[in-house]
Amino acid sequence: MESHLLTPKQVAERLQVSRRTVDRYLAAGILPYHPIGRLKRIDPKDLAAWLRRNRRQGAVRLPTARRTMAERVAAPAMQRDGE
Repeated sequence: MESHLLTPKQVAERLQVSRRTVDRYLAAGILPYHPIGRLKRIDPKDLAAWLRRNRRQGAVRLPTARRTMAERVAAPAMQRDGE
């Protein structure tokens, strides 16, 4: 089965990013492509594999180190007492 190569513009549309972002990924070697003369073409299979490799899981809420108001007020007083 023949695979039709994508232009950077088509990749940008599929990923819903700017063409400039795709150009940066190509120039940095982040996104694989096939050079055809001066043109760059992306194989849809390579794009799908790249997306799978760079997939992030859902957001995870990390525990915060927030101090309560009482802790913030007490901290300067404790520093003064400790000196």
